[in-house]
Formats: sequence, structure tokens, C-alpha cells
Amino acid sequence: MEITVPYIYTAMVVKPKCRNEVAVAVQDKITVDIKEFFNEDLPLAIKNEDQKIHLLGKQLWTLSLDSVSGVKPYSVSIATAKENTENGGKNYKWSSNSTSAPFLRFFRYLDSYSVEEEGYNAKTKNQIESGIRKWESDNRLEVRKAIIKKARQFIVHNGYMMEKTTEPFYVVMCFGLGGNHGGTGLLTSTRKSSAACFNALDFAKAKEYAIETAERRGDTESVPHIKAKNSEIKVIMPEAIKFVTGTNY
Repeated sequence: MEITVPYIYTAMVVKPKCRNEVAVAVQDKITVDIKEFFNEDLPLAIKNEDQKIHLLGKQLWTLSLDSVSGVKPYSVSIATAKENTENGGKNYKWSSNSTSAPFLRFFRYLDSYSVEEEGYNAKTKNQIESGIRKWESDNRLEVRKAIIKKARQFIVHNGYMMEKTTEPFYVVMCFGLGGNHGGTGLLTSTRKSSAACFNALDFAKAKEYAIETAERRGDTESVPHIKAKNSEIKVIMPEAIKFVTGTNY
């Protein structure tokens, strides 16, 4: 799916009757392509509670959800993201990027605060060049590269935006000083930590280690909760699991 992204960049120019350069905002557009896939192209590899994770080559992808205060996170269609981008966010009421407007910062805001024009009122390069003495430099290429990089963070699956993700795994976490002052828990995570970590295929090992840890710390109230816990990560494609189990706690 091709999306035409309007963007603003900064140029350093010398105006008539001036010797020193000043920063001005310049408007431009670039067309990026977000790759589209359908069911047969993107097999389901892992289910982590309500999250569905798909495998494409060596990369895992999941639905890119929007989250608004007081509203349950929701999926976003490529049509919505395309509309909110190509119309300059006309109907988008939020001030920050989201899946619904993934390129917002490129056409609403500038990295430099020294420009004379606001992004909304920026002129094209041709318009600016007709009224200046010299075009010194600009960051156009850098901004275009950043937009292309941003576009590569997404794909489209059955019409909805997806983003890169990492595989979930189990962690054994300890809280407090032990003796039921805090507790021991068996949780899922996608962020590596200093806790004991087990890949999604090693739930039995994770559970055994969690029970041993709770008993060693005197967290007797945690033990029955851990024993009653069932696997939360369902692995459909074992080849998608790359995380190496390692007890670092």
C-alpha cells in the first residue's frame, strides 16, 4: 500500500539585503510503500493471551494497537492511517504519533525551534527560492530517510496495521524480602531482565523453578498460585522460538 507522506524540513537560507543565514521551514512530500500480506502469507506463530504473533521470515509481527485514555486498545486499518497521513491529520485530534497517524511528527512539527515559519504555513522549495539570495543547506535527505525507516516498522495484514514485536517468554520475579513479605511470581514478558528467564517452550521448567524459588524464600502463599498457573503462551510454530532459556537470577 502506497502512502504519500507530507513532511516539513529545515533549510538555511540568506534573504535579500541580508548577510546572515536564517532557518526556514520547507514543505515536501514522499511516497512510501508499506507491504501488504494476507492469511496465507503470514502464518500465526505464537499466541500470548489475547495477542496473536505472526512470523514473516525471521521477524515476528503483531497488530499495532492504538490506545486512548478510557478506551480499550483497538486495531487500526491501513485506510485510516493513509487518510490521516495524506490529509495532513485534518481529522486527527491528538497531538502525538500513533498507529492511526504514524507519520504525524514529520508534517506537524520541526526538530528545530529557530525556524521563522510554522510547519503549517511552510512553503515549497520553489516558492522560497524565488524570494531569497542563496540556499545554503537543508536536512531534506535526513528527514526522508527517517520517514522511510518509520514506514519499515509496519506491514499490513488483512487490511490492518502490524508492527514488529519480540517473542514472549516466562520470567520468575521476586518481590520484597521473602517470607511472604512480597512474594514470588511466574510472569510473561518480552523484555530481558536480570530475573530467571525461560523461553515459551520451557513452561514446565519455569514453573518448577518458580516453585523452588518461592519455597526457598519462604513465600509459602505464592506456591499454590504458581502450581495452579497454566501456560499463557501457546506456540504454534516452534521454529519461531529463538530466545535461549537462561537462569540469571
